[in-house]
Amino acid sequence: MFHKSHMDSFNHQFPHDTQGFVPHPGDHWRDMNFEQEGLDPDEEGISVEEHDRRVAYLNSTWWPEVLKRVEEEKERLETEHGETFIQHWKHVLEVPSSHPHGFGVGNQDTGIDD
Repeated sequence: MFHKSHMDSFNHQFPHDTQGFVPHPGDHWRDMNFEQEGLDPDEEGISVEEHDRRVAYLNSTWWPEVLKRVEEEKERLETEHGETFIQHWKHVLEVPSSHPHGFGVGNQDTGIDD
């Protein structure tokens, strides 16, 4: 994953979590801070069955759709901006970033250097 700020002027339509991190294939939703009401599998008070239902939905439906939207936006920008965007994309993916833990638990670092 990478922080949307690293995308400079290309960042406006990528799906991202509440900390501004954009997922990339190979990332996992548990490593990010998406706040989707009614989907947090670690929400207090839910049953084991509800936990399992939420995890199954996040794994099989929601997360693949998020990654698909990232890929669609990447393809749109490649078409619109050509080699300029492609080179920027490659550079961004080479930059290591810190990242929060899923659903707002843990590290709140934005990954932006001051």
